[in-house]
Amino acid sequence: MPYSDLFNRKPVLDFVSSKINNKKKFRVLDLGAGLGLFGELLRKKFKNNLWIDGVEVWKKYKNFLWKNYDKVYEENIEDFLLKNKKKYDLILLIDVIEHFDKAKGFKIINLIKKYGDSILVSTPITYFPQGEAFKNPYETHKSLWSKKELEKEGFKLIKSKRVLQDLTKIFQFKNCPLSAELGVFSYEKPKKAGP
Repeated sequence: MPYSDLFNRKPVLDFVSSKINNKKKFRVLDLGAGLGLFGELLRKKFKNNLWIDGVEVWKKYKNFLWKNYDKVYEENIEDFLLKNKKKYDLILLIDVIEHFDKAKGFKIINLIKKYGDSILVSTPITYFPQGEAFKNPYETHKSLWSKKELEKEGFKLIKSKRVLQDLTKIFQFKNCPLSAELGVFSYEKPKKAGP
């Protein structure tokens, strides 16, 4: 969806609060920015202490909330990451990784590890079907990520919650459960050992 479940907001804001300290310009990259809700939340809370870039492939999501970003790249996440040279203090991949097949998802995880000191990933960790939404084919869920898989990639579960499914999904998808579990995971780039 072009917006994230309400559950994700507090863990993201708490994580940024724990990292930002008094750093002059904390650099954030919001991959799959959608309507720009995280750009707005971060800008309201942290004002001008942030530099926020967003990446969104679906140009029809562009709206007034995008003004909270310093720059929005209207392109595919993988293409952006392959040519990106910037480093970020934090990369957000909030309700995005499940929209890629596993091979591409792992490729994106490995690319963002190059550019982010910290990474937050939010994704369903139990079956949570979703097809095209808002006439956007990029909204289809193509993979399911387990806690074990993300931990193997160096991520740590910081919060999870069971949420109710949208009733329309229950009738649309075969064997759709009434609820699903969402997880928020963090990754910290290993510190280089000193001499």
